[in-house]
Amino acid sequence: MYEKLSRHNTIFDVHQINRERDGFEKSNEAFLDLARKAMVTDVFLTSANGVSETGVMVNVDGTGNRVAGSLFGHKKVYFVLGVNKIMPTLEEAIYRARNVAAPKNVLRHGYKCGCSLQGGDRCYDCGAPDRICNVLAIYYKKMRNIEMEVILINEDLGY
Repeated sequence: MYEKLSRHNTIFDVHQINRERDGFEKSNEAFLDLARKAMVTDVFLTSANGVSETGVMVNVDGTGNRVAGSLFGHKKVYFVLGVNKIMPTLEEAIYRARNVAAPKNVLRHGYKCGCSLQGGDRCYDCGAPDRICNVLAIYYKKMRNIEMEVILINEDLGY
């Protein structure tokens, strides 16, 4: 998707930052720089960590850039979701976000916190600096003054 979108658009992809290659301090500054640039774009592309069968979406975030970008400031926000994120109830979507998606993302990024130190089996509600579940956002309806679109892909995507 990055290659296709970048042909005719300026893309700020915070996932381009390589913590191991650049070292933490340099990669953290690069991440924050890209995240700030992404906050002032017309279009914001993201996902959700869970969604109930009634359509209520859930996201956890460590830095706040993903949640903030999905709530305000852009003309249009796209949420791209795989069917693996759909849960029967809001409570199960929240559980999925905290205890499935967050630990897997912690392991993927190599962060050191409760869930990664325990093998990524669930959230341990730790206080580690690398914790990525610092905020829980629940999207009951679309925000006013922003176009929002949910694109549901009939396959498993991401965590």
